[in-house]
Amino acid sequence: MKQNEIIYFKFPWDRIGITKYFSSSHEAIDNGGTVSKEKNKYAYLPCEAKILKNQWYDDYGYMVEYEAIDKRGTFVMASGHLKKKSDLVVGKTYPMGTIVGEIGSTGNSTGAHDHFRIALNGVRKNPLDYLYVYEGQFVHQEDEKLVKYIKNVKFKTNEEIAKEVIEGKWENGQDRVNKLTEAGYNYDEVQSLVNEMLKPKEEEIKVGDKVEVLKAINYDNGKTFAKYYDKYDVLEVSDNRVVIGIGNTVTSAIDVKNIRKVG
Repeated sequence: MKQNEIIYFKFPWDRIGITKYFSSSHEAIDNGGTVSKEKNKYAYLPCEAKILKNQWYDDYGYMVEYEAIDKRGTFVMASGHLKKKSDLVVGKTYPMGTIVGEIGSTGNSTGAHDHFRIALNGVRKNPLDYLYVYEGQFVHQEDEKLVKYIKNVKFKTNEEIAKEVIEGKWENGQDRVNKLTEAGYNYDEVQSLVNEMLKPKEEEIKVGDKVEVLKAINYDNGKTFAKYYDKYDVLEVSDNRVVIGIGNTVTSAIDVKNIRKVG
């Protein structure tokens, strides 16, 4: 993620059911290991992030701390009480959706849950102000009005993003896939527009143009005709049918694909 953009953090669980909310005495949110009787197995990275710490804490048990930077500043996030030490490597950067670890109850905990916190520029923030529900995530009924949904974010149009891709603002290859997905865009739809925009544009032919014939095939009967001149005048244009000639004298009707404009 480039630092001049905004990250739309994805809730780091498949199932969202907050068991303890942010307060002055609890500067984090706790999400249940079980939500609506279904197990919440893993905690995931809510965005592309660099791992800062992966260790044991007496209070939080196994915890992973990581950072991400956007135009608002540096975000440091953490998931605690993991079942065991995470496989993520300190100093390495991983894409959004990478498994941080299995939700557990290590450290000072009375039941399986993820203790998730966010700090912006060193100040603890309510994670619910920054996290978004993405397609496919389940939200417990009691939390439906408390969370934000990525589908409600006003994005740039796919056409605008496709132009930015062409300008080199969204990286290449898998990095582009990750960044577009992280920002809430459909990669396939955007890339299709990019491919269309990069196609060579067919040159517009209009009456009065000078053209040369590439394939001397009559549009109306499909037969070849004798090509006596290097240049012809365009006398009439109707969709892909072009009438050419010399001066006002008609030579043939020809498919626009079989001619090319010349000076």
